Amino acid sequence: MDENTPVQHNIDPKQSCLKLMNTLLATLTVFEREVKMAHWNYMATDFVSIHPWLDTVHDDVCQCIDDVAEEIRKSLCFPQGTLQECLTNSAIQPTMTPGPCTKESAFAMLVMDLTKIRELADALSTMADENKFWTVQDLANGILSKMSHHMYFVKNTVNTSKPPED
Repeated sequence: MDENTPVQHNIDPKQSCLKLMNTLLATLTVFEREVKMAHWNYMATDFVSIHPWLDTVHDDVCQCIDDVAEEIRKSLCFPQGTLQECLTNSAIQPTMTPGPCTKESAFAMLVMDLTKIRELADALSTMADENKFWTVQDLANGILSKMSHHMYFVKNTVNTSKPPED
């Protein structure tokens, strides 16, 4: 967890966990839009394989958003999920712009954003484990697993598209 991870240790563990879940929710919501923008605007020779894969990423992210929001509601709190709250509370910033999306810009965004989401999910898993919030830990580990799977695909695709070095 880095210095930008929004955890306040001076409040009770449940409130700290809820704050981190809301940050994860906001981050996933911003990422959802980024992925969809990349999906709509992707232009590269591997479009036929990447376009449907981006739909899979989008579907996974939407499921994660729903899971996090429902876990927050189980705590008798309300998710901070308006678009404004998500833009304000997200650990990532939107980078995709209207118009053509190149392979380089799409994959750079994916690596950067997936890295941050994985960091947040890992921090949430650790916090939940330390406080015996088992359902929250399961949620965080599920998100970490899904996003790690997508990161593997991204890194493998980027690495295989480069010519071998002599």
